[in-house]
Amino acid sequence: MTSFDFLLLTIYFLCVTIVLARVIDSFNDEFYVIVDKGELNKQLEGMKLDDRVDISFVFKGRYEFDTLKEFGVNVKNKSSEYPLYVDWNTSSLTDLDGKARRVTRLIPGNSIDLFQQQALSPVAANNILKEKIVAEDMLKRKGDDGPLEIDKPLQDLSKPKKPGDGLNRYLAFMSLQGRLKFSLNLMLRVVNDGTPSTGYGIPIRCDFELQKLHWHAGLPWNPKDPN
Repeated sequence: MTSFDFLLLTIYFLCVTIVLARVIDSFNDEFYVIVDKGELNKQLEGMKLDDRVDISFVFKGRYEFDTLKEFGVNVKNKSSEYPLYVDWNTSSLTDLDGKARRVTRLIPGNSIDLFQQQALSPVAANNILKEKIVAEDMLKRKGDDGPLEIDKPLQDLSKPKKPGDGLNRYLAFMSLQGRLKFSLNLMLRVVNDGTPSTGYGIPIRCDFELQKLHWHAGLPWNPKDPN
């Protein structure tokens, strides 16, 4: 093999390596959401609400990094007699650093808009409330006086620009060595004998984890259910 042949072979393998790296990178941006149902149930049991309330969430099987922009919250009232309420105005979502963000529920059939105070959502006896929510800071107004639209994903999964804990957390997530965490602090107002008509506020912490998928999970022929 001549030196020229060796040079051509080196360039060939270098090009193949670059192409493969780009292919892997293009599929290396998927994750799924894990709901800590055990901790949620423990809270409800500790507050003696497990026979009164059931809370569940609706997520897709998997997301690309910039596609988780809303999720569903289902609140079931198990009581056969008393209503309960969800107080969105005092509920909050956290970002990956634990910073609280105001919850905004999406009202079906209406443009997104913000008010100084969001109305309580009643859940009648033996009924289920189903809502979709976002964080307020995800919204951006269209034009000077147009409606608000979802402008960014629920959690920022881009690589931090500066070194620090955020970068270490990101690298652990990308290498499948760690999960990213956030929470919903859902304020319920439970009505019973002797309570006000809209009940007393009870905060319920709902924890979530983001688990990154291996890059080959994004290949078109692989199953789309991460579980």
